[in-house]
Formats: sequence, C-alpha cells, structure tokens
Amino acid sequence: MEKLQTDPQSQNNFLFEELKHVYWWDCPVTLMQNIFNSYATSWLSKTFVEARVAGTQPNWLGDDIWHELQAYWDTNEFKAKSAKNKVNRVANLVTASTVYRGGSSSVGMHKRKLEAQLGRSPNRMEVFTDCYKKKADGTWSGKRADEVVETYQKLLEERVSQPVSGEVGSSDDTAQPWTIEARLSSSTAVPSPTDTKLDKNNIGLECIMHQDGDAIDIFRGVINH
Repeated sequence: MEKLQTDPQSQNNFLFEELKHVYWWDCPVTLMQNIFNSYATSWLSKTFVEARVAGTQPNWLGDDIWHELQAYWDTNEFKAKSAKNKVNRVANLVTASTVYRGGSSSVGMHKRKLEAQLGRSPNRMEVFTDCYKKKADGTWSGKRADEVVETYQKLLEERVSQPVSGEVGSSDDTAQPWTIEARLSSSTAVPSPTDTKLDKNNIGLECIMHQDGDAIDIFRGVINH
C-alpha cells in the first residue's frame, strides 16, 4: 500500500515500458507517455472506486494489497479526505460547466452545415467553435471549453514544430488549422477504435493520428454535461 501511495510514477513507468513491447508510434515518446499516464491514472482511480463501493476484489489485484486497501479505506483519514473531495467535485462541476451552443442540432448536423458553407470538410476546431462559442460576444461558453482550446492549440504547435518526414514546414500551417490536421493525419499511432463521432452529450475535441484505419486520440478534451 505504501508503495502504491509513495511511488505511483514507478508503476506508470513499468506499465508504459510494457506497452512499448506491443505498440509503436512516431510521435514524441514523452507526449505518448504523458497521455498514457493520464488515461492509466484515470482508469485506475475509477477501478478502485468501483471496487471499494462494490466490495469486490479485482482479479488482477493481489490479496495482500487488497486487504491493505480495505484497511486504508476504513480509516478516519481516508473518510475525511473522501468527504472533502466530494465537496470539491461539486464546486468544480459548477465552475467548470460548459453550455452547448448548438441548439437542438447535433454536432454532426453542425459539421455538415459547415461543410456546405466552407466547401470542404471542417476541422475539429471549427466544429467545436461552432458548437461552443457564444455568437453574441465571441467568448467560449465555459471554463472547460477555454481549457480544451488552449490545450489543443498547444499540442498542435508542438506537433507541427516537428516536420513530417520529407516535408518542409510552412508558416501557413499556423494560419490554417485544417493544414495542420492534414499533416497530423499522416502519422502512425497505437491501434484504437476508429469511431470518432461527436455528439452534444459527450463532446470531444480530438487530435487524431491514423494510418490504414487505425486511430488514437493524442488529445481529447471531453466535456460531459
């Protein structure tokens, strides 16, 4: 239990090294590891919560660690921390709420509308903007939307700063988001579900790298509302 609490990074590093034996990618290793750690941490946290609530030991977790976890969950320290985190989650939900600005139309309908207006397939940023930016004053419809856009732009800048093999970088890339995404789509990454449909109940802004139908989210800012 102490190992799990004091050295989670070593656990993540071990799992990531195991992943490298099975999959490969051409984006920076540090970028892929950061994303892996984020997803792995989220999954592990959710799994432990479900195990604690159900009182059921995961089949991949050793008996010794399971008993230590149960003892820890029963302490006053954990119960106080859990109650505090619950209050914080409610507060964060209020401040981070984001309002869908697309009306009764689905994201798919907005995408098709933009395609007709632009004469080309819109990129994800353009679809996201159409659905989450206020038409009246041009501001984003919530803190989460701001964070998604900021992170998306940062990842695009990092990716574009590394020219695709055989291609010379161009200043036009920064002015034309669809050019950037076209360059991103020429890369290869870990096999993953290829369905990237967006709906207004679970909207994500994704930077996708794919080849031969395989796709992975190298960034997903998901807004649930």
